[in-house]
Amino acid sequence: AAYARSIDKLAAVADPGLERSQSPLAATYREKLILLDSAIAELKNNTARNRYNAYLRTELASLYSEKRKTLQEWTDYAKRN
Repeated sequence: AAYARSIDKLAAVADPGLERSQSPLAATYREKLILLDSAIAELKNNTARNRYNAYLRTELASLYSEKRKTLQEWTDYAKRN
């Protein structure tokens, strides 16, 4: 839960610049984040119904990690440009 909250905080920092940018790279990051958010929501629902499925929990953690990495990449890019 704490990890998810930290990713939400990172998203709050990255989202304004990402939404304002008209670059093709920003569009790619927005699309990737939409797909990740959709997959996270689906896995959260499945995990809620089957709390003891270790595979689902591992996949959910992996998606959160990928979202964090994507947000961090965008934030780093935005700082350089």
